[in-house]
Amino acid sequence: MEGREQFNFFEPAKRLSTWVRINEPGAAVIVKSYDARADTVVVEFGGQSLTLALQKVKISAAPVPVAVAPAPNAPIAPPPVVLNPTPADEAKRLDAIAAEVRRRRLLRQQAGTEQGAKQN
Repeated sequence: MEGREQFNFFEPAKRLSTWVRINEPGAAVIVKSYDARADTVVVEFGGQSLTLALQKVKISAAPVPVAVAPAPNAPIAPPPVVLNPTPADEAKRLDAIAAEVRRRRLLRQQAGTEQGAKQN
């Protein structure tokens, strides 16, 4: 960034991530040098000098979402929960509930007529 290398150090115990430049004052980890060929850095931490291998970055493409039409008998997805709903939000919620009740009644009726037809 800005023509200068930056290195990210993560402390698992503190769950803290820090970006550090070479010889940046005031950092808990001071990067003394960077070897691009060996992909290592020499750092000073806790009064000790350590040579660390840099972790390889793994970049992969995210899967492309595929739109799938819902099945004809699939339940209607409930509307998202709204905190402090307005009267319009509440009306939408009640409409969705009524539509789901109608859908389920229709499925029960269809199942009943199919069974009646099989018995005759």
